[in-house]
Amino acid sequence: MDLLEGHDEVRRRSMHVVASGFAVEDVLTSILENLLFGRIRSEIKYLRGILLESDSCSFAAKRKILRILQEDKNLVSGPEWNQLDKELAAIMRYRNAHAHGSIWKKKDGFFLGYFEGRPKKDFLDDEYWSKLEITFQNSFSKLLELQKWAIENCKNIQLENDSGGD
Repeated sequence: MDLLEGHDEVRRRSMHVVASGFAVEDVLTSILENLLFGRIRSEIKYLRGILLESDSCSFAAKRKILRILQEDKNLVSGPEWNQLDKELAAIMRYRNAHAHGSIWKKKDGFFLGYFEGRPKKDFLDDEYWSKLEITFQNSFSKLLELQKWAIENCKNIQLENDSGGD
């Protein structure tokens, strides 16, 4: 058995997971910039660069900020929000596992080894890839809807501590 057979395809898929995770994070960034900074358009690129795209504003931090905005403004219906938040957590896990984990081949197929609180390994079979793809597609679709809404409505959002004046 050739241990490298199929490795290129698995590595390609793994890189696609990481890239897709970054795409989801970019949509999260856009949603947050519109919800948080929609009224200050002239500064938005500056704020995006120094805040939302900085190392200190990780995927997890963006998810937490969105969760706070969800609690404050009820942006998405309860059950739909619970599903989206669950999917975002899964995407973060998938992306981190593929970005930092190791792939190896055994007789029965490919495995992904990674650390998430403890060492873990996933069997990279068709079921794994299908579940991953569905998770990304579902959350990306919901995030694009939320992004569109945030872009169209951000000027009408007033946060609790905002008096609405300049």
